[in-house]
Amino acid sequence: MKPLAIALATMLPLTAFAEEAERPLFEISLTLSPLVAFTSPFVPGAELTAEWEAGQKFGAGFVGGIGSNDGLVWAGGLQANGYFYGDFSAGLLVGAEYMFHTFESPGDIASGMGGYVGGKYTLPVGFTLMLHVGAAWSYPEFDIGNGEIGPLVNVGIGWSF
Repeated sequence: MKPLAIALATMLPLTAFAEEAERPLFEISLTLSPLVAFTSPFVPGAELTAEWEAGQKFGAGFVGGIGSNDGLVWAGGLQANGYFYGDFSAGLLVGAEYMFHTFESPGDIASGMGGYVGGKYTLPVGFTLMLHVGAAWSYPEFDIGNGEIGPLVNVGIGWSF
């Protein structure tokens, strides 16, 4: 819990600065997350997220990822973010996602849904930093009663347009 508090405390001054400055409007953010945990147990991987502004305080996105767990793990899904402080370009957020995973070995399929808190900060030129921390419920082959709770961690860098 302490790392989450530190991360959010770090994002707060950045978003406060964003509120004061004249900022360009961005409508799309593309972020690459070289550090992401998207299943339980932890499977290291990378994700590419395309998020568009669905309103000044809301974002919606598509996610695609790849990882390794005794073979390749492919992931795809949807995200929804609500910016409770700041806005799409720079703000603190609460979000939810649904992910679908295919494991090359042993050939399993899994789904998961989770919630997170985090932040996003976009420099006036478009360079974007993003952080999501939360928990996800992963379950094999759509068997929701046989699932596990695990970490949902996403640290991304990218560009906004």
